Amino acid sequence: MRDFGGNLSPHGWFAAKYRSLLRDMLVREEGSQLHLLSVVSPEWLNEGDTIAVRRAPTAFGMVNYVLTADRTGGTMTFTNSFSNSPDSIILHLPWFLSVGEITADGKKIPVYGRTVNLPVNVRSVYISWHRNTNSDLMSYDRAVKDYKAEYARRWKDFIEK
Repeated sequence: MRDFGGNLSPHGWFAAKYRSLLRDMLVREEGSQLHLLSVVSPEWLNEGDTIAVRRAPTAFGMVNYVLTADRTGGTMTFTNSFSNSPDSIILHLPWFLSVGEITADGKKIPVYGRTVNLPVNVRSVYISWHRNTNSDLMSYDRAVKDYKAEYARRWKDFIEK
């Protein structure tokens, strides 16, 4: 058993805030609206990738969805169990995708900027998309590579002085 000597801070608070951050990225309440996929990484939507939210408790009841990406888009399936339905479900569309047609339960729905209002009782959504050419500019691997290059440059400048 690990003895942390009563030193919870900042580790305990970080873990709590980090968990809340991840949850809010995927599902969050805002008044009477339910927001989905507010923040998604380009690394999460490669062909064959899945984003799943299961048994997420919300003010509206349990939220369950799975988004599976394919070469030309993604399919979301919902098995929500609402005890108090939201007024609307807002699906956020990632910045790195150019979105074409969106259908909810087989019916075309309009896109408003980078969001879509889904029917509250939706079961299946298909989104056709293709990646924007600049989507690889913001990835973890790219950030690490850029950091290492900048650090190496600064070290070289320091040594040569």
